[in-house]
Formats: sequence, C-alpha cells, structure tokens
Amino acid sequence: MDNFILKPTHRLDDLQNKNMKIWQDTSEFCFGMDAVLLADFAASKMKNKDVSADLCTGNGIIPLLIYARVNKLDMTAVEINPETAELAKYNMHYNGVEESINVVCDDVKRFARNNLNKFDAITVNPPYIPIGHGFTSQKSSVSTARHEVELTLEELLHSCCMLLKDKGRMFMVHRAHRAAEAIALMQRHRIEAKTITFIHPKKGEEANLFLVEGVKNAGHWLKVTEPLIVYNDDGSYTDMIHEIYKRGHKDE
Repeated sequence: MDNFILKPTHRLDDLQNKNMKIWQDTSEFCFGMDAVLLADFAASKMKNKDVSADLCTGNGIIPLLIYARVNKLDMTAVEINPETAELAKYNMHYNGVEESINVVCDDVKRFARNNLNKFDAITVNPPYIPIGHGFTSQKSSVSTARHEVELTLEELLHSCCMLLKDKGRMFMVHRAHRAAEAIALMQRHRIEAKTITFIHPKKGEEANLFLVEGVKNAGHWLKVTEPLIVYNDDGSYTDMIHEIYKRGHKDE
C-alpha cells in the first residue's frame, strides 16, 4: 500500500485512541457518531477469538475502533465502492493492523453467498434511507452510502443470516423510525433481537437512532436498555458519551 496516492480531499483525523488515525475523503461520506456508538456497543460484547466481519465498512472506522478495544481481532471489512475500499485498506496499512483486519471490495450479497456460516460476529452501519425517500446525492458513492441503492435492509439481514454461525451475533445501528421494521425482518431471517438501545440527541427529544444486538437461531427475549442521550442542553456531550470515549481510551 506504499503506492497509495493521497488526494487533496483526503484528511487525516486523530482517533485519540492508541495513537490510531484515519484518512477520510472529505468529498465522500465521512463517518459520524453512529459509527463510534456502534463500535463501542459491539466491542463490549465481542470476544477475543471471534471471527468477525464489518459490512458496509466505508473507510474502515468501525474495525479500527473495535481493534483498539478487542485483542487478537480477526475481522474482514467489506466495502462495495472500489475507491473507498482502497482507502480502507490504506487505513489498515497506515495503522499497522493488516494482519488483524482484511479489507475486501465486494457486494455484501455476493460476499454472503461465498462465506456461508463463517462468522461469530457481524457489525454493520448500513445505508439508512430507502430508495425514493430523502435527498439523493448526484455522486453515486455518496448515494450508495446513504440510500439502499445496492443493498436493502432485508437483503442485508438475509446476508447476515447467511454469514453468521449458529448463535452468531449481529450488531447494527439504524434510524429509530425503522426499528419495528428492522426487528420484524431480523426475525424473518432467523436473527432474534436480544438487546436494543435507543439514542436521543437530547433529553426529552425523540430518538433518532437505535443500536440492536441480534443472535441467529436464538429464543424470544428482548432487553430494552436505558436510553442513550448524546447532548446536554448546552450542546456539550453527556456523561454517557464521555464514558464511551473513556472506555475507548482506557488501554492507552
């Protein structure tokens, strides 16, 4: 990866976690807090020896954040966009974690057909918006990251079922208004929702995101956790968010 060419739109961001950094293309889809919250949610439940996959990995932010928390990570990061996949590969090389995180450029549906029942755990921050809803970017890579252009929610969950071992776990972040749909589709594809956390911008405001843990071929039992509040009234992060960042830094 020494021949990877950085562009003027590439920006290096410090993850403030074990000296790890990430290159992002500011002209593309950059990661947000949803990725940070998902990585923390999954890392708290993953085991050192898990064989795992991160679907729709983008620039590789979720694998990098999980790597900082989980020892002996064995993760495959899957990204459909060739340029974005190359950037993710460069990020793994830049941080010296290629032996733990392998980036592949592939369609999630095809990747699932070729890797049946292989993974103990899957993380995914998928496109949130169904086709025909919301503003669609004219840039195809941004549109694919935001909208279900290449991968619908049902196709994603069917793929997760194919990829997971029996009793394997899936960790996903998604828009709150699609929670009922997501849980119904998870059950249709033999992934039982076990833990769900709703994320609220501020106390008293409606949830805008949720985190869900699902287990393949598990029994019915759903735990709804304490809501996660992101901001105080003055715009500062809540103690809940500070604790998440603190957990990410505790091994430094």
